[in-house]
Amino acid sequence: MKLVKKAPIKLSLLSLLLILLVTPSCGGEKDSSTTTTSVPAAPTGLTASASTTSIALSWTAVDGATSYTLYYGTTTGVTVDNGSSISALTSTSYQHENLTTGKTYYYIVTASNDAGESTPSSELSIATTPSGVSTFTVSPGNAKNTLSWPAVDGASSYTLYHSTSSGVTTANGTKIDNIAITSYSHTGLTNNTTYYYLLTASGSGGNSTVSKEVSGTPRKVQRMFLYAADQTAAKIRPYAINMDSGALTVGTDVSTQASPYNLGVDPSGKFLYSSASPLRVYTIDQTTGAPTVSGSDSNTITFTNTAILPNGSFAYTSNSSVMTRYAVNASTGTFSSASTVASGFSALSKVLVDSTGSYLFALDTATPSVVRPYSINTSGGISAGATINVGNSSGDMALSPNDSFLYVSNGSSSSISQLSISNGVLSTIGSAVATGGSGPSAVTVDGSGLFLYEISANTLYVHTINQTTGALGAATATGAVSKAPGTGYLISEPTGRFIFLLNSTGTTLTSYSINSTTGVLTAISTLSVAGSNTGNLILVSIPWS
Repeated sequence: MKLVKKAPIKLSLLSLLLILLVTPSCGGEKDSSTTTTSVPAAPTGLTASASTTSIALSWTAVDGATSYTLYYGTTTGVTVDNGSSISALTSTSYQHENLTTGKTYYYIVTASNDAGESTPSSELSIATTPSGVSTFTVSPGNAKNTLSWPAVDGASSYTLYHSTSSGVTTANGTKIDNIAITSYSHTGLTNNTTYYYLLTASGSGGNSTVSKEVSGTPRKVQRMFLYAADQTAAKIRPYAINMDSGALTVGTDVSTQASPYNLGVDPSGKFLYSSASPLRVYTIDQTTGAPTVSGSDSNTITFTNTAILPNGSFAYTSNSSVMTRYAVNASTGTFSSASTVASGFSALSKVLVDSTGSYLFALDTATPSVVRPYSINTSGGISAGATINVGNSSGDMALSPNDSFLYVSNGSSSSISQLSISNGVLSTIGSAVATGGSGPSAVTVDGSGLFLYEISANTLYVHTINQTTGALGAATATGAVSKAPGTGYLISEPTGRFIFLLNSTGTTLTSYSINSTTGVLTAISTLSVAGSNTGNLILVSIPWS
């Protein structure tokens, strides 16, 4: 059979195009509306600020991020695996609350979207600030204030701000910074001036809030006590003096061996002496002021007045016509080795020693009355200087704190003699100054040396003292005397803020505050003194150890 050869199929160009148009694509149709989502970039710009218990964090927004996660810890090297997390944050800031004061925290942050979580940011560390000082105390001393406070968590140092006016701030106060411990001794201060303080704590997180304001007033003495002699009951009554207010608190009476007419005290504040027959020595408790019997009684020693050298080595006693010197035992306070060092007095009523222990002044209330000055040598011996006439004295005299002036009350002429002192030599300062009333019975100079006070005609009066010449101003009635003082004892204390009046007629003891500008007195407290016949009044200052 013969095969027939077929002709090849030929397609026109138009047919080919039609075939291509109607034939489906091998890959199908593509959805042009679908896009690919990628993981966000790591956040940048992580910053923070701290307070005592919170940290405010913020960072730069990341494109494509729908949320953020904070990871934190209290040691460096925080990761998404070991850090505590705060997730689903939709803003670029976060306030981390309820944190520990003064502690360092470490942070990283990540960004997230549907595609996943980014790599973390760089780590940031920040500490919460220290808390403010809760308890802040001031202990006054001699020309200093000692400040102390409890340690503050997270504090590496402390800063003090101080002023002599209340209302001190970090802006107006004088700054003492970089204090590494929890106490500070502020030295070189002016006694009897009040200083005000604030305190802040500093740590790696910054500075704390400021403390409450506290204040302290440095003083020359640590404690003060008064002792009144009760002749009727044969007792000594002690009083504690509040160093801030001047108020008095009565202590427990101490019995004496006989009616005590006069009391004496050594400058160190260790011993109190009761002049009766015999003399009795008491040791003074340096904290409470309570006197207890010390040493042995001496049946041979009586005196109406005594003065002891500032170093406590010798005592000088007055007893009518003679002055006697005694050696003082530093351990027991007992008197020994009696020696008459001056005699021939008509009525030796008072002896005073200056603050250096170089000079002694003796008041003889003869007619006319005289003051006899003496120089004191290293072995306690005395050499008389030229006497000076002071009219007819009622028997009291007062020495200024700077040892430059001496004032003597003149009972018969109702005046006060004014004397200047130069190397133990006495000179009259003009004429005697009239007192506020008749018969001044007691005088004292306040601890600042600015004012002289007198009891005259049942009233308290004040005189200003010229600080250059020592001349007294005219008498001005001051204060409110609760009872007419009649005769009594007037005593000042060394800080210059208070004086005390023992009313031997009304048997009361009153403390007064002194206006530092005018000298006017304001009564603080009045307490009774047991017995109807009181002896003198003695003040004991306990120095800073």
